[in-house]
Amino acid sequence: MVVFVDESIVIGGQKVLLILGTPTSNICPQKGLVHQDMVVLYVGFGKEWRSEIIEAKLGTIANQNPISYVVSDRGTNLVKCFQSGNYISVSDITHVFANELKRLYEKDETFVEFTKLIGQIRKAWYLSSEKSQYIPPKMRTRLRFANLFPCVDWAMKILQQWPELDEPITEKLMFLKQQQAFIQTLNQLQKIFKDICELLKNQGFSMEQKTKALSILASIQAEEKTQIFSNKVVVYLEELSQKMLQTKQEHIICCSDIIESFFGKFKEKANTKGHQKLTEFVFTIANFSNNFNTDEIKQALEFSKVKDFKDLIKGNNKTTKNERTFTG
Repeated sequence: MVVFVDESIVIGGQKVLLILGTPTSNICPQKGLVHQDMVVLYVGFGKEWRSEIIEAKLGTIANQNPISYVVSDRGTNLVKCFQSGNYISVSDITHVFANELKRLYEKDETFVEFTKLIGQIRKAWYLSSEKSQYIPPKMRTRLRFANLFPCVDWAMKILQQWPELDEPITEKLMFLKQQQAFIQTLNQLQKIFKDICELLKNQGFSMEQKTKALSILASIQAEEKTQIFSNKVVVYLEELSQKMLQTKQEHIICCSDIIESFFGKFKEKANTKGHQKLTEFVFTIANFSNNFNTDEIKQALEFSKVKDFKDLIKGNNKTTKNERTFTG
């Protein structure tokens, strides 16, 4: 079984730990994972999820279904858990690439100035009807370096339109002209990031996909930072090759988007329920991957007691006071 693990911060400081699984038979080229492929193996919420607690949950799962490997975003507690439990772990491609971009640009003066000026333009033009079409997109704070590319697309579009823009617009956006080489480099990085993510997210990783990824890198005319990033991508591809050998699989998954999708669906639904219903609603995550028939719905209505859920919410069950769980 392939297992996906992640935790998400929700309202009130509570963190949801979610563990999904799918048989290795579901992992095949040309087919991405969907909700119906997944089994919710565990969902719980608490103030914190220490590595030893997560390891215990994975141990319970492994006793029933041997774990081939685990896919995650490599949070500190997760890494410690996988090392302690001797689990083969595969790092999520989006987080790996975003962290490499962060190392390249987090303290880069040009990048810091670029993002600062973008923010100023957004504030200055936010309520302007005639300038609204030139407003740059908002940069998300969370995983910012995986979400900066809409701003790169915006900058490239403005530069392409430059001769047609009115002088008041070009005066305010002159920094784009001055940083044109920097923006071109970001655009190169975007191509590598997007093309290889698209390849490996949709088709998974195998020796065939590795060859295609290396071909993408070879086609880029790289300057210094692009070459540094390309080298890090090659290191990641080699790590995936090693994981493939360790798991004795010819094809592995290196993307945890499926678990992000579960969290996204939960947050979308939870936002309509209000704060008081949030804790109770966590347990419905266990239903996201299932299409229930009439008999299953009948059984759930007959054997699921409201009192049991109230006890879970109040922490009056056998779990610790800062942890409530559902095990699939």
